[in-house]
Amino acid sequence: MNRKKNCFFILIMLCFLYFLSVTENVVYADSVSFDIDDDLSTKDRENFDNILKPVAKLYMLFKYAGSIIGMIAILFAGFSFMTAGNNNIKRDNAKNSMVYIIIGLIIIWSAPYIVNFILG
Repeated sequence: MNRKKNCFFILIMLCFLYFLSVTENVVYADSVSFDIDDDLSTKDRENFDNILKPVAKLYMLFKYAGSIIGMIAILFAGFSFMTAGNNNIKRDNAKNSMVYIIIGLIIIWSAPYIVNFILG
């Protein structure tokens, strides 16, 4: 029974990694537009957008780098979980790390939506 659980966990992880590799929800800095005050001229808006382009590129870099590191950490936690055997402390540590990593990835990927919700 334990072997079935481990195989199921590996299958779920592989599906999750495949899903991440297939989805192409890439937002480039050129397509990012920010709503700013209507009193600004078009030149000021262009200047504002030009200032924010590097910030958006930096955010995308950190988001994808964090996602890659998170996937590696999830693989390591999954390996620790599978090799824990009957050691409940190692299993609990592996489960907790997976939960924390997934929460971190959710925060990283939902940060723009949270900011838009708060500011918009």
